[in-house]
Amino acid sequence: MTKLFLLLIAILICGLTFACAAPTTPVPAQPSPAQPVPAPPATSTPAPPPTPTQVVTIDIGWPLAKNWDADPEIDGVEFNLTPKDAQDKMVRTPGTLSAQLWLEKSFLEGGGKGELVQQWSGIQLTKDDYDIIFGARIRLEYRAFEPGKLQFGVLEVTLETPDGKSFTARATSVLLGE
Repeated sequence: MTKLFLLLIAILICGLTFACAAPTTPVPAQPSPAQPVPAPPATSTPAPPPTPTQVVTIDIGWPLAKNWDADPEIDGVEFNLTPKDAQDKMVRTPGTLSAQLWLEKSFLEGGGKGELVQQWSGIQLTKDDYDIIFGARIRLEYRAFEPGKLQFGVLEVTLETPDGKSFTARATSVLLGE
């Protein structure tokens, strides 16, 4: 009975933690620049609604600075990538991920993107990279960048799916160091 009670408390805490997550601002899907945009058909037939398994947006939940090896320095930014369908359910889609990280301008400068810190590209995702609850865990390792204390950034992540569609999400005020 005690074990069941402790399990229920753990589930409740996890649920509250995710409910209080800072929202990210998903950017609507854009056609990939590498793919030509097809001309609209001559007739005015409306496009069919997306099927439940088609990605319509992505979410990058809780990007945080992390240390994932034995040394004491921060190694990079970690987050969960969740492609979602029209019903806001996770779609386990393969694809290619790219990301850009900027320093965030100070509040006095109006916030937004400052200096570009790093770019990542060609990160391959498979359907096996997703777990049931959180999506795919992504680790973006810093190269030649050491964040300062309480330094914040803007992270922009793009997922290109096998059908050539591209989806981008942005997170601001990402803590880059400790």
